[in-house]
Amino acid sequence: MYSADPMSDPPLEAFDPSRDRWPVLADGELHLWLLPHRRDRSSVDALRPCIARYLEIDESVVEIIRSATGKPCLDSPSNDLRFSARHSGAALLLGFVRQNEIDVAIERATPRVHALDLAGLEGQVDELVLQ
Repeated sequence: MYSADPMSDPPLEAFDPSRDRWPVLADGELHLWLLPHRRDRSSVDALRPCIARYLEIDESVVEIIRSATGKPCLDSPSNDLRFSARHSGAALLLGFVRQNEIDVAIERATPRVHALDLAGLEGQVDELVLQ
């Protein structure tokens, strides 16, 4: 499992879409990939090799365009592969399905800070009245 400091860029070697074994995406299945997000690469750079593997085509012929809403999609609407990508901090989530639409979401967990802790009043206030 991949784990990294959320403030640093993870190593590129954490994911290799060119590996020999690639899962078959059957109708009704959902494939999710949690990858390291590199600030120097776009999510399209991560999508392209995955799409090529799912479609069993060369990566150089994968044409990704933007829909009217700005979502990345394939230039060939007759293809049944659908995908979505979102990133947060050092994590990138890719989702793939066939025939159905997909939208993924990811949020970096951050510790919540109690307002009284910030004010240095933790344990000193029995009741707080806001006006």
